[in-house]
Amino acid sequence: MKVKAFFLVFCITLASAYSSASVCTSLLPYNGTTNDASDVIQGCINNEPSGGTLELPAGKYYLGKSVWIAKPLTFKTAGKEVSMPRCVFGHLHDCAELIASQSSAEGLIGMHSANISVDHLIINGNKAARTNQAGNIYWNCSYCSITNSILENAGASSSLVVVPISYTGFGGPLKKVVMSRNLVAYNGFHNVDMKWADGITVHDCDTCNFTDNEFVDNTDIDLVFGGCRNCIIRNNSIRHTNAWGGACFAAFMIHNWPESWKSSGVYTGAVISDNRIDCGEKKRCGFGLYLGADAWYVTDSYGGSVHDNTVINAQQAVVLDDVHNMEVYNNHVNNYSGTGYIMGTRSYAIDTSKDTLGTVYSRQNWDGNIPNRACTIDCSASSNNAQYVSQNVPTVMVKGRKYNVSVSMRNRGSTTWTAAGNYRLGSQNLQDNTIWGPHRVSLASNEYIEPIDLDVKTFIFEVTAPASAGSYNFQWGMVQDYVEWFGEYTHNVAVQVVDALPNDAQFISQSVPSLMVSGQTYQAYLTMKNIGTNAWTEINNFRLGSQNPQDNHQWNGGRVGLSSVEAIAPGASKTFSYTVTAPVSPGNYNFQWRMVQDYVEWFGENSSNIVVTVITTSTTTTSTTTTTTTTSTTTSTSSSTTTTSTTTSSTSSSSTTTSTSITSSTTASSTTTTQTQCIMPGNYRPCDEVSLSEVVDGIYEWVGGIFGLGEVIDLINSWADPASYLPE
Repeated sequence: MKVKAFFLVFCITLASAYSSASVCTSLLPYNGTTNDASDVIQGCINNEPSGGTLELPAGKYYLGKSVWIAKPLTFKTAGKEVSMPRCVFGHLHDCAELIASQSSAEGLIGMHSANISVDHLIINGNKAARTNQAGNIYWNCSYCSITNSILENAGASSSLVVVPISYTGFGGPLKKVVMSRNLVAYNGFHNVDMKWADGITVHDCDTCNFTDNEFVDNTDIDLVFGGCRNCIIRNNSIRHTNAWGGACFAAFMIHNWPESWKSSGVYTGAVISDNRIDCGEKKRCGFGLYLGADAWYVTDSYGGSVHDNTVINAQQAVVLDDVHNMEVYNNHVNNYSGTGYIMGTRSYAIDTSKDTLGTVYSRQNWDGNIPNRACTIDCSASSNNAQYVSQNVPTVMVKGRKYNVSVSMRNRGSTTWTAAGNYRLGSQNLQDNTIWGPHRVSLASNEYIEPIDLDVKTFIFEVTAPASAGSYNFQWGMVQDYVEWFGEYTHNVAVQVVDALPNDAQFISQSVPSLMVSGQTYQAYLTMKNIGTNAWTEINNFRLGSQNPQDNHQWNGGRVGLSSVEAIAPGASKTFSYTVTAPVSPGNYNFQWRMVQDYVEWFGENSSNIVVTVITTSTTTTSTTTTTTTTSTTTSTSSSTTTTSTTTSSTSSSSTTTSTSITSSTTASSTTTTQTQCIMPGNYRPCDEVSLSEVVDGIYEWVGGIFGLGEVIDLINSWADPASYLPE
């Protein structure tokens, strides 16, 4: 009774620990529909007590009007914690997504309180479908945070506006705002007048943190401040794709709005460092890092330290325009189309004493001169773009043989690659060639290769080496069939196709127990066929070597040698018979091998991988489960098979690995042989002692239909409680 009472108290305590979090379950019927869910969400907010936590179920919900939070509240996706990774961009909806309805003329969320936390939400302004454009979030909130969220597709204004002083009831800048680990992307239209939008707009803030956020294609300014004293603005990433519609006036800007906007222009105590700006190959940022505002108006901004930021591919990289009493040093620039470093004539008291780059500023004022207002560089550039990441292809192949290769490409555009959209990997050099068999490699029907997050696709496919020896180009690129080729091509590989390789091997078969007892020895058999032109001999350091991981010694040795009198000729096979020792620690271990010429190279096929389960027991047992795998043989000249018994040796070696493995079909068969040390209990004469291995064997026999369930239960009872299960 005491145990039951304790358990009841424990359950009540556990339930109460989570009672402060409420899930807005009334929202569930709206998931995946276009019905307006704003009243439902507002009702859940209103019903949640001040200081509580409101969770929204993951899904997609449309809002026809703004929802407002006017009390301390945590607002988040159900099941998410602040320590978890950010919401995933695109089709994988692991968070609650709030989407502006087509007819909505308002922002999605308004906040007017203190101590509001937003975590793991997707706020989607739905700019492509809306008639009346607006920003996404209007923020009048000190001691508040937005983390791990996505702010996207605002049609105008800004995805997030931290409101100016004159709008607040606090009589000064907002305090202790935290924005961290968010994605802010695709806000506004740079190519539509007055439809551009900032990513994040901060009018004034004090002791605020803006760190580790990612910005993509925000079309007025990605990140802009009107004042931010004692702030940390660090480790943010800003990038732009090639499309003109995703361009911007400036990537990152600190300045002071005019008097009517009530910002301060004060950055005293602020640290702005380690931010990275990449404006894309087409130079889609007018300014990269813009300190000042003279292109718009003459205002006063001062204070803070701006250092160790990186700007690449901007038109004007780093510009100081009407700022003063500011520390600026070691800001790296590269590949700009205009000027790297500019300082306006009205800027003064700029401390560059810590600069170690030898930075030299040109003197220029930007009074009323707005760069990037009109497109001047490749204005029709596609939204499609691809970046070559890596590939794995043998540099030497045997004619007519099949090989598995891989090519990895990153989506660096602003579109999603799908099979339905006709996105594929296509052969190049020559374009659309069929040298390797296929000239297209498709995506799966359920794949979405997004421009952010799930943005790398590794195509794994089979190619066939040409029938004639020679040198052949291997190169690929992305294509949207019926539309365009786009992005970077893979690096060209000149593959040498040969009649045969000097060292080559084909895996034939292997036999090894798939269940072992720790520390015990077992016999293994593995057959490899020499399909190269060199004979295998011990004197020339030809051996069988452990794989997965390479050169492991988990079977008490990493090499199996040949005898001194053996010479495995081309076309012949070798069966290695060798003793292995099971690892001491129980668990699952990979058993896989490959031929090696030590100090030269690994070569040929790996054996099939066998996962061996190692268990512990106090009684020696001889029961084994042996797994035998074989491969289909290839047509070749007559061959002979030599079998010798050799124990593993742990000779160390230094070798160079080359990719010469081939692909062949494999078939696997399993045979189970059980030998017991004594008769099982139940209807059998009881044993003096039942071991764990006998329990395992009994379970196998039950699965195979040999033992009954009652017999297995008797066996388990005898092992678990021998004192109560005495021999007859």
